[in-house]
Amino acid sequence: MLLKSLTSSEGGYDQWRIPGHPTREELVEWGIDAFESVNGVTIDLGTLYFSKEHNLPIYAGGDIHGPTHEPHAWNTLLLPEKDRFNQAAILKRFKEPEATSFLFNGEGPFERSWVPRNPGWDKWAPLTSVDFGYLYDESRGMYSFTGEFCHERRFAIRWWRGIWFIIWVVLGFLIYEVARALIVWAWAWYVRKREGRIRLPLNEDEVGLQ
Repeated sequence: MLLKSLTSSEGGYDQWRIPGHPTREELVEWGIDAFESVNGVTIDLGTLYFSKEHNLPIYAGGDIHGPTHEPHAWNTLLLPEKDRFNQAAILKRFKEPEATSFLFNGEGPFERSWVPRNPGWDKWAPLTSVDFGYLYDESRGMYSFTGEFCHERRFAIRWWRGIWFIIWVVLGFLIYEVARALIVWAWAWYVRKREGRIRLPLNEDEVGLQ
């Protein structure tokens, strides 16, 4: 079993995600295979040194979730030439201490920033979302060993988005009714014309007589 870095924090909180998290020592007693010492652009030196002291493999994760994400860390594995394409031997070797290490992009971590909500977006949000998630914001930790929110729950209703939602619904209804009335009138006009109830002038003399 591989456990991700213990330094993970939730955006906007700058606090650990998991309250009551077991210590590294406790996890080793439970039989953990290794820790992830590198994640994206972050090196967890505490976990890295701990892994070395306890003779555990060293692992790195690139934290790549899409084609626009840049790789920052690569795992390396010391492996005999004969086992280069032997899947079983590779997996077994990954669990052996001193066999793994990593390469790291030396650019260093980028500065974190939390982009504030743009109030101007409230007007258009109802037209771009297929659910009602835009009507509120909720922040909490991802998971917990204690069966509770990882941090104090933050729940905020976006009233202006709700008001604009009602405006768009009313406006959409009015547009629908106008369009329906025009279609009904056009169809009635077509039917009357087809039945001969509406007779158009045939020549200039008839126009003059009328």
